[in-house]
Amino acid sequence: MGRWPWGPAAKYTTAPSSTQSSIAPPHAGDKFKVVIDKREGDKLGMRFAEDLVDGFMLLKAVAPGSLAEHYGMQAGDLIESINGTSFTDSESAVKVLRESQGGLEIMLTRRRRGSSCGFV
Repeated sequence: MGRWPWGPAAKYTTAPSSTQSSIAPPHAGDKFKVVIDKREGDKLGMRFAEDLVDGFMLLKAVAPGSLAEHYGMQAGDLIESINGTSFTDSESAVKVLRESQGGLEIMLTRRRRGSSCGFV
């Protein structure tokens, strides 16, 4: 069994088109869900922009080899919610991400752009 580049446990809510494989990663503009199994002490490896973009948090950078990269998250993705909660600032979201363990459900929109916080 091969390893998918966007992570074996990533779950996507976007239905594939007839020309797209059911395991294809999301494309720009797609909305999708990622469920990350975060354990105590795990670092996600995500850096957010300080300002919101279109009312969502912008994932500015993903650390190489991190959980975020393993689960298919990419710089430019817009974070719509974490465990069903929307955030109006990255500081609140970072606090939730650092304190959470187990399944983190993150709703995203695939996008490519950037504008600074530390890695979570």
